[in-house]
Amino acid sequence: MNLGRIILAGLLFVVTMSAKDINVVIFLADKAKFDSAFIITSGLQKTLEKDEKADIELVLGGSSVEIFASRSKKDLEMQEKIKSLIAMPNVRVVACNGAMKRNGIEVDWLSDGIKTVKAAPKEVVLRQLDGYAVLQP
Repeated sequence: MNLGRIILAGLLFVVTMSAKDINVVIFLADKAKFDSAFIITSGLQKTLEKDEKADIELVLGGSSVEIFASRSKKDLEMQEKIKSLIAMPNVRVVACNGAMKRNGIEVDWLSDGIKTVKAAPKEVVLRQLDGYAVLQP
């Protein structure tokens, strides 16, 4: 089964739960999978019905925080996509302080609107304990 079908199946699963609040955390630990995480996050937000309540959180950990350390064309494009997510209703983006420290990334390098968390894995676990669905690209 290809990645596109897996992503679509995950989106359909979450969207069909429309009788309940849509609470999802997308955990991106691998920078190479950013495009998939972006599609999942933006796709979830765009499929919300007007009366649906949602909380969609993209958690950046591992190598994904390297997006903010580079000025390459690809990284700048990813930064712009992150800004577009932050501007969407019901979407939050957080970055892992631990991963940032390991990669020498300063908090002020992050796009406006990105909050930091002490540890990405703990953030994901806490959300899961609160009833959030967890998706990984």
